[in-house]
Amino acid sequence: MKDVRSKSKRRFIWVVGAMALMLSTGCAGHTRLALDYRHSYHLAKSNQILNPKAGKQLEPVTGLDGKAAINEYERYQASFAEPPALPEFSISIGGIK
Repeated sequence: MKDVRSKSKRRFIWVVGAMALMLSTGCAGHTRLALDYRHSYHLAKSNQILNPKAGKQLEPVTGLDGKAAINEYERYQASFAEPPALPEFSISIGGIK
């Protein structure tokens, strides 16, 4: 009886120790992004801005002619006309489908 108690006591100590180790290492995984989030956010935001003066320019944007724009718009609208087909699943058990 005493041997069983000492085994369970050792097992309990090991489990508690393992849990303490997991909890203490779980908080140690800080990345540089998490430590300096404000700087990382502003750096990513500034890298995504292609033309910072774009809001002050009043000239029209060129590059996509009217026909191409209409075709793209119609193709985009047609993509919502009918719902996509649902995938079919088949599970074979024992070689029989």
